[in-house]
Amino acid sequence: MHRPVWRRLLFLGCWLVGRIVLALGCRIRIEGEVPSGAAILVSNHPSYLDGPLALCISPRVRVIAKPNPYAAVRGAFYLFDAFVTRQGAVPDSRCHLRAGGLLWIVPEGQLSPGPMGRARRGAAQFASETGAPVVPTAMIGTAGPRLREWRPWRRPRVRIVIGKPRYILPGEDLLEAAHEFMGALSRLSGTPYQPS
Repeated sequence: MHRPVWRRLLFLGCWLVGRIVLALGCRIRIEGEVPSGAAILVSNHPSYLDGPLALCISPRVRVIAKPNPYAAVRGAFYLFDAFVTRQGAVPDSRCHLRAGGLLWIVPEGQLSPGPMGRARRGAAQFASETGAPVVPTAMIGTAGPRLREWRPWRRPRVRIVIGKPRYILPGEDLLEAAHEFMGALSRLSGTPYQPS
């Protein structure tokens, strides 16, 4: 995956501004060790705030997102170099991981403010193909904040808890592996996992 220099500088500028805005809006605490090399950060997704907050972990993070009908959201995807499904997300994600990047993905494939549902195999598939570990990454406290309710003196506390890496072994059943790391994510986030 090649991005021209101006595109990378645009992303870094937007990342810095976004990080400052989020820090002004929330009290963000990152717990655990940010992987130094390539990794797939699998996350729960109780709020639309989760994707932007994932970028706070590191400028090496890229988010996999679904196509969105709103122009403002599509513009944000472009500025923050999100990998949009059905628009080259799979090859771009593989290249990003092989270059040592971090990939943020929601195994359920959707917003889920309640119990986490059945995981898809995508994250495990990426891990199997690239050798990058899967790292459970829990978003805690994001379900409550709403933009219209935000006040400067009432910044909500948000925790991003990074768990232990889990490698996918050759020949391993990908769906079973997905259930396993979803269980770890459930324990980290305190959110029940209901695969059925």
